[in-house]
Amino acid sequence: MFAQSYSEYPTVLPPDFAISLILVANIIAIAAAFFTSIKMSRFKWLPHVITFVWLACSPVLAGILALPYVPPDESPGPGDGFVLLPVVGEVAACLFGYVLVGVVLAFRSGRER
Repeated sequence: MFAQSYSEYPTVLPPDFAISLILVANIIAIAAAFFTSIKMSRFKWLPHVITFVWLACSPVLAGILALPYVPPDESPGPGDGFVLLPVVGEVAACLFGYVLVGVVLAFRSGRER
């Protein structure tokens, strides 16, 4: 689907499975953060901070899982990182949503004072 696997350049997981796994894990992490924070009475912000950190680290994890190992004497091709674009796009959209909600909540709490 995303890229072909070659036996000369092994990956930890097949690239299409690794990217799909990270995309689904990101959505599950966000949903879990919202449902967990609803049930918590204290530290409602903690699940969101953990999810924020997870989202920031997930492109690196996707790169480790999906990109092939290239020996030190070879250089990667120009399109090797393109397989990570769906993960980077999803992470950018989710982090932008988190920042947008944080700004709205900050302005709302500032008006109530």
